[in-house]
Amino acid sequence: NEMLGREKGDSVLQAVAARLRRHAGIDGLTARLAGDVLCLATAGIESEDALAESAAQLLALFDTPFGIDGIKIELNARIGACSGSENLGSPGKWIEAAELALIDAKRVGGSGWRAYDPASTLRRARSRLLEAELRTGLDQGQFFLLFQPQVALTSGRLVGAEALLRWQHPTLGMISPAEFISISEANGFICDLGQFMFREACKAATNWPSHVSVAVNISPVQFLRGDLLSDIRAALDASGLQPHRLHVEITESIFVERSEELLTKLDALRDLGVTIALDDFGTGYSSLSYISSLPLDKLKIDQSFVRDMVSDPAAQSIVQAVMTLAHGLGLKVVGEGIENALQAEMLTAMGCEEGQGYLFGRPQSARQIQALSAAHSLLSGGHEASVSALAQAG
Repeated sequence: NEMLGREKGDSVLQAVAARLRRHAGIDGLTARLAGDVLCLATAGIESEDALAESAAQLLALFDTPFGIDGIKIELNARIGACSGSENLGSPGKWIEAAELALIDAKRVGGSGWRAYDPASTLRRARSRLLEAELRTGLDQGQFFLLFQPQVALTSGRLVGAEALLRWQHPTLGMISPAEFISISEANGFICDLGQFMFREACKAATNWPSHVSVAVNISPVQFLRGDLLSDIRAALDASGLQPHRLHVEITESIFVERSEELLTKLDALRDLGVTIALDDFGTGYSSLSYISSLPLDKLKIDQSFVRDMVSDPAAQSIVQAVMTLAHGLGLKVVGEGIENALQAEMLTAMGCEEGQGYLFGRPQSARQIQALSAAHSLLSGGHEASVSALAQAG
């Protein structure tokens, strides 16, 4: 439609439909459900092998270009397939099942097909339920924050904590962030959750010692669509937290759409006085030349590199390269996912300033972070504690 106009687009649909009708034969049925979605019903397909063979035959129909007014047009097709042996009930239910399978097929580039998967349908139903419950959950106080300690590696001193969002549903129990974050990003509710995180994180940090910061991870959707600066300013004003004690963590995925607006937002955050960290460095889309132009304060090495660095020389080389790059740009480095003393020692020897991971403490309440800081003060006797002492206190 965009290249040749709607008239030729309609001609393409008619040509595809004609080819499907010939393939269906006298015992098959064909229909157009909507837009460019067509449906084919064929008798006698009951086994998985027969369903796969039928889908392959359908895809083969698109191997030959379609001729429209002397123009050859090549099309990709995606197929969602369902067998009547699935015991789904009426034929109308078969079509619904095939449409659900088509959703899965559309996630794959180019041509391809997917069979109906009941488990996938259950996951989608759960996602719809969670989506409907998000607003109620936030209004009723089902969401809360936990905080994971961040320490100075050379001394073990507690220097900050990363805020982590959790959802305790009254009937479904604890909902994984991997579930509800992706749903809230898809429907835009992540901006509301982001406001909540900033507000609660800043309020919690006001009860911590003045040298302990709080870090909040920003979703790419929240960064690009929300009024981030207003949300942060409101949270700081309401809590009275000094801006430099709030650290915002962005991921490389926000760089997919590089624009002046992106740089303007980052500059505005820097002008506000907050610290900006690039999270999960090495796993995303950023280029070295682009990073050098960003107003960053920290790089966080992704835990996958930290996890493998003890046994994998390649991971060690990557971590060392990140250190060199960051320090060359005047940035601090935070190692994520530190689980044992050897990893901490290696990172310290490489010049990594701060660390985060189970070695220093699991996600915990704001009050526990406050107690951890007090325990550190007692252990150190006014001086900085060791990494091992802090880990024990946690």
